[in-house]
Amino acid sequence: MKLPELFIETAVIMSLGMGIVFMFLGILVLVIMLMSRMANRFEIESKGGAIKVAVSAPDAVSPEVVSAIAIAIKKFKSKT
Repeated sequence: MKLPELFIETAVIMSLGMGIVFMFLGILVLVIMLMSRMANRFEIESKGGAIKVAVSAPDAVSPEVVSAIAIAIKKFKSKT
């Protein structure tokens, strides 16, 4: 093959590849838009506002545990 024929073939392959990518991205945008519309259509409307979650208060930590943690921290800091 001569050089002009190679350039023409290269341009054809490049155009074909770019066209395929452009079509894929266009289809992807359309699918995302369709999914967004479907999600908005089937969206569950909350009538009560925010969901209330019951959280139990943590149990009180005994003073012995607090002092043990403090001693462990002091020993760790003295090693480094």
